[in-house]
Amino acid sequence: MECSDTKEAYGKAHRPGLTYREGDDFRAWQREFRQGLEELRGPTPERVEPEVEVLERVELSDHQRVLIRFSVTRFSRVVAYLQCKAGADFEYVLHTRGHQLAWDSAEPFLRERLGLNAG
Repeated sequence: MECSDTKEAYGKAHRPGLTYREGDDFRAWQREFRQGLEELRGPTPERVEPEVEVLERVELSDHQRVLIRFSVTRFSRVVAYLQCKAGADFEYVLHTRGHQLAWDSAEPFLRERLGLNAG
């Protein structure tokens, strides 16, 4: 039996229990899915006010690169690069663990804690 045949046979024998189908009440499905997920992995920790720590600041010709660490929950902190375009008012890209979030303007807590306020 080929690997793909095995996966297909297993998938047919073990159908997902929380499949959303067109026409179902999406909000009700979402609540049920989240409840099932939380039962499996435990409750999601509460978010906390981000405490930002600047680890490194590098001035480059066209932007500033700031290595930061900030709290997300009382159990976790995220290390990320904040790239600030030179000469622009609050145009940033935040790089975290392989993900990117582009902002038209920086979040107030980042502006204040990183000393990037204009004027």
